Amino acid sequence: MKLTDLLEGIPCETTQPIDHLDIVNIAHIYADITPGSLFICLRGSRHDSHALLPTLADAGVKAAVVEKGCYASLPENLPCVIVDDARLAFALLWSAFCHHPQNSLSMIGITGTNGKTSTATMLYQIYRENGRRVALVSTVCSYLDGEVYHPAHDTGNRLATMTTPDPDQLYPFLAEAKRRGIETVIMEVSSHALALKKVAPIHFSEALFTNLSSEHLDFHPSLEAYGAEKEKLFSLTSHAIVNRDDPFGQALSTRLPCPVTTCGIQSPCDAQAIPQEAEEDGILPYLYKMGDIRYLVKLKLPGVFSIYNSLMAATTAIHQGIPPCSVFRALEKITRIPGRMEAIHSDFDDIQVYIDYAHTETALKQLLTAARELIKPENHLILVFGCGGNRDAFKRAPMGRVAMDYADYAVITNDNPRDEEPTAIIKEILKGHTDLTRRKVILDRRRAITYAIETALSGDLILLAGKGHETYELVKGELHPFDERTIAIEALARRRLAREKRSEEIPHED
Repeated sequence: MKLTDLLEGIPCETTQPIDHLDIVNIAHIYADITPGSLFICLRGSRHDSHALLPTLADAGVKAAVVEKGCYASLPENLPCVIVDDARLAFALLWSAFCHHPQNSLSMIGITGTNGKTSTATMLYQIYRENGRRVALVSTVCSYLDGEVYHPAHDTGNRLATMTTPDPDQLYPFLAEAKRRGIETVIMEVSSHALALKKVAPIHFSEALFTNLSSEHLDFHPSLEAYGAEKEKLFSLTSHAIVNRDDPFGQALSTRLPCPVTTCGIQSPCDAQAIPQEAEEDGILPYLYKMGDIRYLVKLKLPGVFSIYNSLMAATTAIHQGIPPCSVFRALEKITRIPGRMEAIHSDFDDIQVYIDYAHTETALKQLLTAARELIKPENHLILVFGCGGNRDAFKRAPMGRVAMDYADYAVITNDNPRDEEPTAIIKEILKGHTDLTRRKVILDRRRAITYAIETALSGDLILLAGKGHETYELVKGELHPFDERTIAIEALARRRLAREKRSEEIPHED
């Protein structure tokens, strides 16, 4: 494409004439440069690629986008495009390079601290079950109408570690969705994505808010700033669906410029869920009420948080024109959300094992509360968890306190230590979990999982929290394969064999 066409509508200045320049690629990472590339210089928390400016022409770059005030000098052998906000330009340029595919799609965005993935997955399943052409962009995986999306170029496996992909991944995905005739795209929108303007070119037909609690305070200066970034999504939408039981959501619902549908269990809302008596398996059915709609939903997923997530997904689908009965029938067919209170056991196991992505104080408390309902009073709730490195350290002690207050026993271990020393992270957690008799520290997460499964008593429930869907461990900047499902399944198999061996060794009377 002509560089002038890509820059249409983006306020900028140029150091040299650019009318003749054809761009065949847009790169923001040096390794992604190909001959004929436009290179976007970005400031990050650790690196500033404006430092690469003297080397870009020799690498085959035709022009560079630079941010005003971020450079000492500009190279004479390379045309430079000067913009006020390079992050915004990054998204706008990729949108233009892909011919603005989002304009032909119905976009649904979901933001909040917890519940984004489950709500997005439920909504995606509702659409699929009702024959709609739909795509999903989620923390777990991206799907195009039932097919896992594998980008042609994903340097450093970026899709595997991002809730909302960078523009160079997001807009090609949307272009492929448009090419395949998909009508609706459901996507998780993180506070990082909003702060970094990844979705600035997108107008959403629906925007959902799940809840707000302390998270990502390594990136945002305060909880108020974190909430303010979330709120930006609702300046990009035609209609909002908001959890009014959440304090931030309640305030949010009163000040948005677009029409709002409120959801909740406790507060008076447009769409309300009224929990019914728990069934034997610990799952809570609920009565859905919105206007003239009444339906007893028998959700097959445990926990009050599952009610909230399904309530928001159902309300969105109904607002988008799917018949209510079809919405609820689809919801009732969902038996698992990958990495979200996902059962890892079989009928032959004498204990229950679940994995979950919970990595905040609030999410961990909700998870443990839901798990408690799945066991008898005499059985034990065992938690295996840690906290991520290079992330908000203020949540570590509170998560330790939640583990002590809501689990019978905790095995404290690694969880993506990144560049931090694992022992330093665990020391912070132990400030909250002070009961030495109900905790054990095992740095090696594989050993921690194996220990919990081997030592559990019959009837106990083990929660592996923090990693959920992830199949890697991030240490010192490197991704190492690490699949908790496989580790748990192998440990359960060894437990079964040991049990069978002991049974064979017990003498029987003739």
